[in-house]
Amino acid sequence: MLGPIITVTAAVCYLLAMLLLVIRLVRRTASPLATDRMRGTALTVGLLGTFLHGVSLWMVVVHPAGLNLGLLNIISLVGWVVTGVMLLSALRQRVLNLAIPLLPVGTLAVLSTLLSDKGLPTLVDQPYPVLVSHVFLSIASYSLLSIAAVLAIVLSFQERRLRGRHPGGLLRILPPLEITERLLFQLIALGFAGLTLALFSGLFFVDNLFAQHLVHKTVLSLAAWVLFGTLLWGRLQFGWRGRVAIRWTLSAFALLALAYFGSRIVLEVFLGQRWG
Repeated sequence: MLGPIITVTAAVCYLLAMLLLVIRLVRRTASPLATDRMRGTALTVGLLGTFLHGVSLWMVVVHPAGLNLGLLNIISLVGWVVTGVMLLSALRQRVLNLAIPLLPVGTLAVLSTLLSDKGLPTLVDQPYPVLVSHVFLSIASYSLLSIAAVLAIVLSFQERRLRGRHPGGLLRILPPLEITERLLFQLIALGFAGLTLALFSGLFFVDNLFAQHLVHKTVLSLAAWVLFGTLLWGRLQFGWRGRVAIRWTLSAFALLALAYFGSRIVLEVFLGQRWG
């Protein structure tokens, strides 16, 4: 009974934080002190929701025999990391407003654990420390690159508005373009490093690519890794930015999303098989 209570409380915290941020935007003409207080309260409540989300995930994912890595639990893990990273980034950078559309995602992610499969854990026959490292690296890298994809969309919107000489509207509540672009490449670099380690650690679990239904996932993940690596190389060598960076980021993330969730959806939803 404790698990559902923690889960629902986390969802309430996420929604309350989102509401506070929306109110803060509506009342942006209020005194700076009141605005700062509301920002601090929203950030505190959001981080509390992230903490409770993590506790909820621990209770449904971690078992003495292994890890329950069903589709809904994976989605919840990704939502947890995405929401947490964005809120933590807001501690040092002016990106808190970007959390407004992500907090509902975190809400749906944490509530999805209430519907997750409570059956036997998956991947119970693997070396536990190596398994945990692989799972953490995979989810962390995917989550970081998910945020990078969101930032690429935001950056595309900002560029179009600025090129069209329309500096008002939503641009006023978004971070400056320079901050968006800098954070984009920081997340891509971190996500690429994590993806590299995740792909390497995944070698410990591969016996037969075809028998384990890992061919499509492996090929698509490697293709995404190549695209992200090329983008970082182009950034260092030629200063790639703007539309070029946006296209490469979204193309690479599309491949990664197919790799992470495409094969899993087919196996678990359509074929009724466990991954692992």
